[in-house]
Amino acid sequence: MEDLADDCVRRLVRVIKAHLGQDGEIVEGLVIASGAEDKLHYALIAVPSVSFKSYEVEFRLNDGPSFKEFART
Repeated sequence: MEDLADDCVRRLVRVIKAHLGQDGEIVEGLVIASGAEDKLHYALIAVPSVSFKSYEVEFRLNDGPSFKEFART
């Protein structure tokens, strides 16, 4: 998966530079994932304009009203 992300980011940076970027303009990229192996971090070292952010998701399930309580409203 890391190889795919690296290839995709590099390709997108090239496309943006070619079609949207002005001469000399720096195109920056951001990879957002729940985590990454060293392979991706090493690949991104070669592309200093691309950074990496990881995310965490936390959620909680709460009891809702019972059917009887819900039907009264």
